[in-house]
Amino acid sequence: MASIVIEDVQTSYWKEYGGNEADRNDSTTAMGYFKSLVDGVNWEEFRGGYDPTYLDQNIKSIAFYHNMIAIKKESNREGSHPQK
Repeated sequence: MASIVIEDVQTSYWKEYGGNEADRNDSTTAMGYFKSLVDGVNWEEFRGGYDPTYLDQNIKSIAFYHNMIAIKKESNREGSHPQK
């Protein structure tokens, strides 16, 4: 298991650092990129023949904090937990 911390992600919102003030989900910024990975944490719940990526299968959790993102890199293959 490994934990990764990305700091100073506030620059994702600052134009002078290549951020995108108009589109906070712009995947070319750090915040936009990591937000695009959030659904992958629950990839085993997707229906319809989804082919998980390496990151889907190996990111156990993503946590967002003020100006920081924490990622837990660990196997993410628990199996689905369907409602009964």
